[in-house]
Amino acid sequence: MNVTLTLTGHQTDESGAENITETKAIAEYYEKNGTLYIFYDETIEGTDATIKNTIKFKNNVLEMSKKGLYNTRMVFDPAHEFQADYQTPFGSLTMDIHTTLVNCTYKEDLPQITAQYTLQSGGALISQTTVHIQLF
Repeated sequence: MNVTLTLTGHQTDESGAENITETKAIAEYYEKNGTLYIFYDETIEGTDATIKNTIKFKNNVLEMSKKGLYNTRMVFDPAHEFQADYQTPFGSLTMDIHTTLVNCTYKEDLPQITAQYTLQSGGALISQTTVHIQLF
């Protein structure tokens, strides 16, 4: 099913500075065997590059993957810590993901997912983040 996706991220860095990002896209959404799948493309401003994004949600575990100009697979699970390599044209960054909350509710039969987590690299805080994924 085609839906409209809004992904909003609220990041706070080590200095306390806040940054809000928002991505809107047409997405494909379906559920299979108890897993939610969301697929959407993202265009990077100033380039012809397209990033293929996949979001999976099952059993309070959220997985977000990017393939293209940027490549990563990030897993958000309050019961486990994960490490992710974020590959960019400028190099790779290894990040530790410490998830405190993953929640999914439904609005008009469509999932609304929230995740709260901390990203660290080399023991240093990168950001404390809350991500809201809304489908319409």
